[in-house]
Amino acid sequence: MGSSIGLVTLLAAAVVAAVGSAEDSSSGRQAPVVFVHLSDIHFSVNTHGKYWRAFGDREGDAALWASELVPRLGPLAALLVTGDITDSKTARGEGQQQEEEWLAYAQLLANLSTAGVPRERVWDVPGNHDTFNMPLRNGPNDYFAQHAAEGQRRSSPHQRVFLHRLPGPGEAQAGDGCPAAWMVGIDPTPEPGLRSPTNFAGLARPALLAEAHATLLRLRREQPAACGAPLILAYCHYPLSTIDSSPVHSPGPPGILLHAAHPARAMQGLTLLLAQHNVSAVFSGHLHSAFGQRLHRLHATPSGGYMAELETAAWKDDRRFRLVAVDGGAPAFLDLQFHTRNAPRMPGRSDEAAMADPAWQEAYDQRGWAVTALEPSAAVLDHVAFITSPPDARYSPLGQPSADSRQQQQQQRDGTEEKPESSAEGWVRAMVFSLPASNDADSGTGSPKPPGQLSVEVAGFLPGGVQLFSRPMQQAPNSGGDSGGAGMAAPALFEARGEATISCVGRAGDPAQHCLPPAEHVEIQVVARGASGRASRSPMQPVALRCAPLTASHQRCWVAPRVGAPLPLRPTVLEWLGLAFNWPVLVHRLFLLVWAFQVGAMLVAPRVLARRALPRIAASQLLQCSVADQPPPSTPRGAAAGGGVTALVSRAGRTLLSYLLWPAAALCLCASVTGKQVWAAMLAYSVYLLVGPWCLYTALSGYPQAALFAYGVIGRLDVRGSDGAGPAGPASAGWLFVGTCDTMFLSLVSMLVCVLPTTLWVACVVARRVQLQPYCSGVGGRTFSRSASSESSGSSGRPGRLETGARSPGGTPQHDTSSRSLLLGKRGGGSSAAGGPTGPGRFSFSRGQLAALAALSVFNFLGLYRRAWALMGPSAVLASPGLAWTLPLALLLVVAWAGPRRPCGQAAKGE
Repeated sequence: MGSSIGLVTLLAAAVVAAVGSAEDSSSGRQAPVVFVHLSDIHFSVNTHGKYWRAFGDREGDAALWASELVPRLGPLAALLVTGDITDSKTARGEGQQQEEEWLAYAQLLANLSTAGVPRERVWDVPGNHDTFNMPLRNGPNDYFAQHAAEGQRRSSPHQRVFLHRLPGPGEAQAGDGCPAAWMVGIDPTPEPGLRSPTNFAGLARPALLAEAHATLLRLRREQPAACGAPLILAYCHYPLSTIDSSPVHSPGPPGILLHAAHPARAMQGLTLLLAQHNVSAVFSGHLHSAFGQRLHRLHATPSGGYMAELETAAWKDDRRFRLVAVDGGAPAFLDLQFHTRNAPRMPGRSDEAAMADPAWQEAYDQRGWAVTALEPSAAVLDHVAFITSPPDARYSPLGQPSADSRQQQQQQRDGTEEKPESSAEGWVRAMVFSLPASNDADSGTGSPKPPGQLSVEVAGFLPGGVQLFSRPMQQAPNSGGDSGGAGMAAPALFEARGEATISCVGRAGDPAQHCLPPAEHVEIQVVARGASGRASRSPMQPVALRCAPLTASHQRCWVAPRVGAPLPLRPTVLEWLGLAFNWPVLVHRLFLLVWAFQVGAMLVAPRVLARRALPRIAASQLLQCSVADQPPPSTPRGAAAGGGVTALVSRAGRTLLSYLLWPAAALCLCASVTGKQVWAAMLAYSVYLLVGPWCLYTALSGYPQAALFAYGVIGRLDVRGSDGAGPAGPASAGWLFVGTCDTMFLSLVSMLVCVLPTTLWVACVVARRVQLQPYCSGVGGRTFSRSASSESSGSSGRPGRLETGARSPGGTPQHDTSSRSLLLGKRGGGSSAAGGPTGPGRFSFSRGQLAALAALSVFNFLGLYRRAWALMGPSAVLASPGLAWTLPLALLLVVAWAGPRRPCGQAAKGE
């Protein structure tokens, strides 16, 4: 294998010729159609202090982007804005619509219109922030309907699916020619739009799915027959993995089980509907970069094709925007970031190396703004180089596979592929957008150099990094480059043949009969140099490599679109997790799983297994009170354990294992000793968490408090009048159950960080008190202690975790009053009036228990309670039996428990 790779490297480096003398000077194809994708702008009235330090000047940067950069990208066919246009929050974080933020967006639309993107070509959809605290669509605070481009165009406030025709090259907006693509906008925001945090996931109920299905059927009827199969691109705010497509579920346990039984796989609901209609790509936002910088996924469709899901990070965080081109019926995209002096500097960005380039820094200092690409292999200095064809092999082919692609795939498998006759084969096409160079800024003209001064070339590299070809690119006829609006130069289209003639390398040293391609794919890169000589580079883009024999010793290889399965995306674990499942259903199942673990494994199982487990716990040598309670060195056991590294490691291992086993022992003790007191109270509380309200909170401002359950929200939130049409005021609002999965996110977090550790803390407190007071559970009428197994183990009878701390010379158990077992409250070691030993008091806690309780309290206060107070109102903390009351109820429970009812030596009934 190594010798073959070396031979391929040598042959590829010695390229014979690129068959350029007789080739056409142009591919003869129409120019690509380019549009821009923008998401999560988050215009906010909170622009001071920490908000400015974290996110900079969102409004000012957007105005600068629209006035300085957008004209240099034009003429643009459209601008997609996929939600979260406004932040819609007060300074404290409460969800609240702010008209001032929407006026800032209206000003951005005006700036875009001046830059050459009129309002009718701005296709926007709302996000969850755009519906915070919005009781009714088209209501008084539905500012999307009043100020957004799509909100003013939609035929009805209840319209959720929008269809637009992306015009082909030279085609008017409503022309009769072949559209470049059909754009389908989807709005899965909930109604009513509750306040955060119960407004995060999207909802695709049956009505929306039916509307989307009807719209997709309609576009196929409107597609001219001569144009072939339509290219369909969808866009919405939410990634498909965060949209709940299950039917409306009823309140209570039946609804919980029905919703959890819905499929949690990615290919279901709205995702399945789009795949069935052979949608090629879905553009979204919403998750910013929480799961990674490239939250992309390819879904296999029922027809055998692929659908790309392409989430983009937020303008708010990274000033991210995306160029999308449709070239030859296939989409391509390039993720870019806009830099200004007021833009945020988020950590861990992939463009840090590009920003450290002195040439980039020089252009940034003189312009006051600059652009970087998400891919580290790209460089954006005086130009933006964007490869539009062939499409990236990681995202190609998309949509329904054509008959030609199936035929090519079969030819590749059979080895019968021949040199293509079509002049479009083997061409590399790239759009080059000119930015003002530093010397232009010094001259004061502000206009870039004409494209005639551009030097553009394309190079192809084999997977090992060896260059396969390098060719100059020529500007396509009538591709732009002349002066556009506002004195800007329009982008220019450059083309070149991406091909080479190389020597054959065959199997078993027989090149004549087995002429094989040197690789399955190559990586191509376009480099553009202007008058300054600085090189701007496109990202390295993998494309398919196809070869055909020319002679017995040589073959011609050329770049081509990928056929068959796309190349692997290789996402990170978080990026894969972000889109691999339907998260609303998965989180619901995780909540039920955690709840079942808390009830089954931490409460019911210890109760059932206690009769068998307690004797084993009492006899275990690992469950000792403290590792410091070592036998004296005078004993044989103490002498054996007295020294040496081996003994030290052994003691450390026993200590670790002891602390790992102690929680299970504590749960068994709590379940068996407390009976219907502590154990039954915890079981009842767990059942309450599943079926009862967790808290009261302000779901909509001005409306009565709503009850938040694990499975939804119930309150007087029905904002429609009795006739079902007109709006109703807060005083006349009816009762409504909002079956949202957002409450599951909150419930799952609370179960993990509060309920589970609190259950374990209560069990450990109870077990410690039992340890400090002998208790007979009725198994043989004896105390569970190590004394029962001391003879068999050969030990000196050292006190175990279930005994009191020491023994008197006569063998009577006594309470440990050493510094290690120092208790706060009433100490052990005393005697009751009846002469028996008195156990620890109700307020007896060890220092470790108090430290654990304090840590739990601080962690939950900072992570949950404080944010709940800010986002949901004071009642979310003050009236929250399922949220903020968990720790106080646990403390009250252990204080109210007086300890074991039957001390050792007192016979139980029937004994």
